[in-house]
Amino acid sequence: MQARTGLKTYVIGPGPHYNIRNLTKSGPDNPPAYTIRGREISKLQEFAPGPGAYSPELCPPMNHSRRAPAYSMKSRGVTKILDEGPGPNSYSLPTCIGPKVPDKVAKGAFSIAHYHEIRKEIISPGPAAYINIDYNMIKRRSPAYSLKGRYILSEKYRSPAPIFYPLYDTQKRSPMYSFGIKHSECTEIPMTQLDED
Repeated sequence: MQARTGLKTYVIGPGPHYNIRNLTKSGPDNPPAYTIRGREISKLQEFAPGPGAYSPELCPPMNHSRRAPAYSMKSRGVTKILDEGPGPNSYSLPTCIGPKVPDKVAKGAFSIAHYHEIRKEIISPGPAAYINIDYNMIKRRSPAYSLKGRYILSEKYRSPAPIFYPLYDTQKRSPMYSFGIKHSECTEIPMTQLDED
């Protein structure tokens, strides 16, 4: 008898506990996820000064060469209004649309007048000045109705109401039907001797 030897386990891959919940035949079923990368540090070292370090306006012209054009921004100037010529309403040209042109047909010319005040003189009487005439005397009288108030009973009834009277069969009674039974087809109609005679 020999003691039990230990089994050598060679772990090559993962065990059977896989998470295949979001896996498809084309790969994992996940929406596209993007990441934002930080700013990359420039590897170029700038040893030269920036544009703000220069002062070209202090440099005199060299080698008798012309300096480049320099411009400056100025504030907005005030416009001087000079009325040297007459306005459009100062001219008196002959009209071209009126009846004074012999070779053209004159159209209707209209002008808009100013607002005029209404005269306060009353020439004709107003609607309230006429006499109220009763047209029933002239034409056919229209029907006249009056509304009367509620009638108040002078005394209370001491006799019994109609519900306390007994109901009698004073008229012909309406037909009354009853339900019978269904007879067998084998039964005959009863015949008596008087029916045969």
